[in-house]
Amino acid sequence: MSNVYLLLLAFVQGVTEFLPISSSAHLNLLSLLSDFATQPQIINVAVHCGSMFAVILYFRRDIIGCFYGGLDIIQGKNTIHSQMIKCIVIASPPVFFLGAIFIFFDIVDLVRTLFVIAVVNFIFALLLWYADRQKQTRQNITQYDSVMIGLAQALAVIPGVSRSGITMTMARYRGIESRQAARFSMLLSVPVISAATIVESIKWQIAGESHYVARVDLVDVGMVIIFSFAAAYVSIAFMLRILEKIGFMPFIIYRILLSVILFFFIIFT
Repeated sequence: MSNVYLLLLAFVQGVTEFLPISSSAHLNLLSLLSDFATQPQIINVAVHCGSMFAVILYFRRDIIGCFYGGLDIIQGKNTIHSQMIKCIVIASPPVFFLGAIFIFFDIVDLVRTLFVIAVVNFIFALLLWYADRQKQTRQNITQYDSVMIGLAQALAVIPGVSRSGITMTMARYRGIESRQAARFSMLLSVPVISAATIVESIKWQIAGESHYVARVDLVDVGMVIIFSFAAAYVSIAFMLRILEKIGFMPFIIYRILLSVILFFFIIFT
């Protein structure tokens, strides 16, 4: 596996992980355009680690606030930080539950087709457009909001949905301001990416080198982590700047065009 492909994989994963544009659609398109259908599990672990480090660093104040919020809950205090950690805890279980079902019954591979991804990506682009038309905007996120966002996030186990996209869609539908919707989506990504990293690590240990597409040394792993971290960090900053000035429309248009490209590959390849 060439360094160029590893860097491209890290870049695509890092950029698309947090933008509402479906990382699975891009990764499948990348596999289609390259000679590598899969990559070693250790590389999957590396790209997830890089992305997670980026969101933790960018939202370090919020992460620290959540830590203090946990302490406030233990002490019986009701603070802004304790409310935030409660919302994250409430929103997280549905995606873990549905993800476990998909893994146990091996459903993911059944729905991970280019056609499914293209159709799902197009549908959820339209849903984001509809949700973003909501005029009501507020900063506070209630526990009921968290329940709804968490249920929506569970759908992200379906390739093409986009975890960040569906959580921001539901948040906007609930009337939450765009940047606040994105911020909450980013914070929700930490437990999800952590769980994904653990799952990929377990697969790596179980599979062993016999399942590797190619041997990957520690230099390659470190390079992937750094590059995915940098790409994810820049994409987060870019998205928040775009949302402040324009809103979600550029991402909606991009997703629709991406579905058209995927349909093109389905028809002509």
